[in-house]
Amino acid sequence: MADVVRLLLCDDSPDLRYLTRLRLEEDPGIQVVSECSTAEQLVAQVATQRPDVALVDHVISGRRLRDLMPKLRASSPRTVFLLYSGLPPDWLADQAERLEVDGTLHKGLEMSEVRRAVLRAGGAPS
Repeated sequence: MADVVRLLLCDDSPDLRYLTRLRLEEDPGIQVVSECSTAEQLVAQVATQRPDVALVDHVISGRRLRDLMPKLRASSPRTVFLLYSGLPPDWLADQAERLEVDGTLHKGLEMSEVRRAVLRAGGAPS
């Protein structure tokens, strides 16, 4: 069980990344180890940082997350990938398997729920 969940945030909106980071790091069990905004940065950061959890938007710099997953899984097989999207929740619920991610979270969730999901995904007590 992890004492601190090492998290990577990937979204093309710098404001959203900043606010998400601030709110997630209110929990001492979460440490944001990297942020990125493009598909290329995501692939590089996952390979070098090997985070416990990656919270990733559906489309990054025009590339679909599904197209990146084989490379991401190969470089960091233990990372848990959570799709973090503003797309409709009913659509998200059907997409985890198709997109080859470990779970989905809607950007409209209360941040306390997102924190709990990240902690669970990273193996920390929530």
